[in-house]
Amino acid sequence: MRDDTFVLLTTVPIKAGCEAEYLALVYEVSDQMRHEPTFVDTVLHRSADDAGLFMLQETWRDRADYFAVQMRRPYRARYEARLPELLRAPREMKVFEPLRTDRAEATADSAPVAALERFYAAEANYMAAGGARGGASFAPLAETLAPDVVLHQSPDLPWGGEFYGHAGYEDWARQMSEAFDALEVKDRQLVASGDTAVAICRLVTRSRVNGSTINAPMAQVVRVREGRIVEFRPFYWNAPDYRDAVGSAR
Repeated sequence: MRDDTFVLLTTVPIKAGCEAEYLALVYEVSDQMRHEPTFVDTVLHRSADDAGLFMLQETWRDRADYFAVQMRRPYRARYEARLPELLRAPREMKVFEPLRTDRAEATADSAPVAALERFYAAEANYMAAGGARGGASFAPLAETLAPDVVLHQSPDLPWGGEFYGHAGYEDWARQMSEAFDALEVKDRQLVASGDTAVAICRLVTRSRVNGSTINAPMAQVVRVREGRIVEFRPFYWNAPDYRDAVGSAR
């Protein structure tokens, strides 16, 4: 680690009955702060003996920037304003300097990989049932996705854009169902680190418009929270092929 890296441990004792509200607030902040240039990682812990006792473990670079800039970010305002009403005792914040980090190598049974495998199975069943065009139920696929899931699709693609929540994801799935009558993820290799899984695979699709088949490399970066996918960012090979395949379907 760089010499300016530090770890902030914050113990947060929450009143009984307020745990769900606290988690919603802290997840909201975590989903924003991970985009900060000095952010490294964060882990939220809960006491095994006290359901209302949490510990937030944050790793950052540049301690001065954290307290002068990061703590004052607008997206923290709601959390900081509401937290005093949720606390049953003052929170405690302590700063540590990391000395050594050891991690096990990512394995195929890690939680993010397992979540991604569940998604692929549900997606395959959804497409086999005809997708949205064929009236397939989206519910089993939705079970693999967090309610606040975000899907980032490259603007170079016919279905490019940002898709938010189950409704947004279902809209994207409808677009894919209208464009392709077959879609399969093959030869996938999955690795995980922390809350993130990366899939290296081949995407095989068949166009409803002209019957053409694309069999191309693809990578997907997926972030998982509590066993469900909360963020999806796929990377396609040669976007013009997909534009040609979709043609008048868009």
